[in-house]
Amino acid sequence: MRHFLFSLLCLALIAPASAIAQTNVKKAFDKLIESKYAEISESHKRENDPQTGEMESMADIYNFTIPADKKDLIKGIEKAFKQDSEKAYGYYSGIKAKKGDVSVASGPNSSVEIVNRHNSDYTYALFIDMKKPDHNYRYAYGLSYYRDGRNISGRLVVTYATTLKYRQNTNSYSYSNSNNNSVTIRTNHRQNHKSKWFDQFMSKVTGLEFIENEGGSSAMVLPLVKDIYTISENCDSKVTAREREMAVSILTDKLSHKSYKSTTVQKLLKASIDNIKK
Repeated sequence: MRHFLFSLLCLALIAPASAIAQTNVKKAFDKLIESKYAEISESHKRENDPQTGEMESMADIYNFTIPADKKDLIKGIEKAFKQDSEKAYGYYSGIKAKKGDVSVASGPNSSVEIVNRHNSDYTYALFIDMKKPDHNYRYAYGLSYYRDGRNISGRLVVTYATTLKYRQNTNSYSYSNSNNNSVTIRTNHRQNHKSKWFDQFMSKVTGLEFIENEGGSSAMVLPLVKDIYTISENCDSKVTAREREMAVSILTDKLSHKSYKSTTVQKLLKASIDNIKK
């Protein structure tokens, strides 16, 4: 599988706040979506802050089919990605293998698959929302496609969510378990030992969920799972019953996720659960 990754670490390279970094990509997406040659099925999700009305998360998905002789619509999008890549802080492309997925976060506890079929070409990029002065939110634009006889089929994805850096540093954690019960726990660095333990635990879980959203494998989650095992060994009597319950619920749900299928990862997760239950 060929895979190219460009990470631009300096946000000074991003366009000024008055400009939209992904201008070319957006225009190329619109050109395909609005083309008379494209058959489109679409879905949309958006969540706003109930107090300010500002958008907090979003997912637009367009499944498309075009005649193979209209491949210029695809080439135009790929060209636009390259044009805007210097303004992105993450740029990725490749061909999806049979195992794993390629996805991007679309909210605190949700993600969208960019690729819905193996052996598809894909490209996606991440752009900071420069209208937000704290730079904690980003847009993700993704394309995937494959040849299907006389047609080309694929998917366009646009999502809006917080950045990985923000999710790792935040003191507010939201989690939906397998029963779709949503729980939010807020911690403060000045609080006592029991909150610090859960804070450490959730910082690792946040990293795991980013890897899940990016289609990561067991090998990618293993270092963080090892850290969680170490943290679980320090789960003493000062950790509250509620924190133990939530930690066990989170790890139990991880056991059934495809990113945690290796024997080593499974053993570490189960051992961590046992430590927390003690």
